[in-house]
Amino acid sequence: STNFETSSKFNNDINLLLKELNRFVGLHDVKKELESLINFEQIRIEREYHGFTNQPINNHMVFYGPPGTGKTEIARLVGKFFKCLGTLSKGHFIEADRSSLIEGYIGQTAIKTQRILQSAKGGVLFIDEAYTLTSSSQKGDFGAECISTILKFMEDNRDDFILIVAGYEKEMGEFLNANSGLKSRFNSQLYFPDFTEKELLEILIKMSKDRGYLIPENSNNLLKNHLAKISEFKKPTFGNARSMRNLLEIAIKNQAIRLIKKKERTRNDLEELILDD
Repeated sequence: STNFETSSKFNNDINLLLKELNRFVGLHDVKKELESLINFEQIRIEREYHGFTNQPINNHMVFYGPPGTGKTEIARLVGKFFKCLGTLSKGHFIEADRSSLIEGYIGQTAIKTQRILQSAKGGVLFIDEAYTLTSSSQKGDFGAECISTILKFMEDNRDDFILIVAGYEKEMGEFLNANSGLKSRFNSQLYFPDFTEKELLEILIKMSKDRGYLIPENSNNLLKNHLAKISEFKKPTFGNARSMRNLLEIAIKNQAIRLIKKKERTRNDLEELILDD
């Protein structure tokens, strides 16, 4: 009975997390890959239950893709999944960058990096724009010291630690090739593509609903055309979902400017974002 209840709760928790994953707009290949990893881990757990010996598996990941495509949010969810599976003892999420890992004095980078790594043990350490750790050509740069500290920690703690490094595809390729030991430490590489104009519209509508605003359906076609132009002629700095958030915030400000001129405002006025906004 106890085993049944435990199994039932486990399956329920996993299903809730899968629902959370599937609420993300787009990212079909990312979702598929994560579900495969979860299925693989579940089978490993069943094997262990039946007396088979499991060796610790390397679950470190590389996330490729432009900004604003959900890399950070998915990395947080990875921690939750692997905590639920029992692979991680805590499942918490720590975010780091070059400034929080590298120091400007001999020996200090290893100490600084080790401190961050220890704080992430039992959970996920997420390093965005990880290539900045190796891209500096400045004399006395301590990126190599940082990388060697990370590599040792990854190997020593692979049974209770996941490192996720993220960034643009080309730069991440160069990063992984910068050290012979790096590439072999990452078993999973997930690509996060730019969102299509249809997905951008879906994201914008979802964000507006979450904030208590309504975009009327009769605005959708014109808005979709506008997003198609943005998508087609986007600059390298285009932020995908982040750009949709900025667009929504501009619309909300414009709505306020428009509404303040009215003598009376209804609930519908306060809720609706029109094309002029």
